[in-house]
Amino acid sequence: MATSRAEPDAIVRRLAALFRSHPAWTRAAALLSEQACSNVRFRHRPGEVWHLARVAGATRLEPGALRDADLELGFPPGAIERLEATGGGIGDFAVALFELAVERDPALRVDLRILAPFSRLVRRGYLHLLVAGGPAVFAWGAANGVGTLGELRRWIARVRKRSGVSSGARKDSP
Repeated sequence: MATSRAEPDAIVRRLAALFRSHPAWTRAAALLSEQACSNVRFRHRPGEVWHLARVAGATRLEPGALRDADLELGFPPGAIERLEATGGGIGDFAVALFELAVERDPALRVDLRILAPFSRLVRRGYLHLLVAGGPAVFAWGAANGVGTLGELRRWIARVRKRSGVSSGARKDSP
């Protein structure tokens, strides 16, 4: 499915560094299980799939898709720049990523697909991650119609059916 020996360019290296060393992400990733993983696409490199996985306590970006990925993220270069500029803690980083997932401008929008069922997301630590995001994540969720665990479960089911957050939710949409 993916180029097995894809070489990283500057954009790929920047995202790898972000997930390897951004203080909010390193704290957040420690809450995820070693099995947590995401497939990653770069808009400027169509046809390639990479993956983020936890290896020996660190997050690594490697070429190739994983069959049991929990999420799939599609990054344009502008989104990576926005995430690099995000300060604060886990909640600030999570909200920045969520905002990019509903961004109207395609030059900034992160395509976010949820591949795993709710139960696997819970087992792999994503619920702990949302809780660790604290008030910022809860406020963003409530403002976007997800204020309870039941609503989160239903939202994830809807997003999985329609192939992603970006395909159905945009800022300023009715």
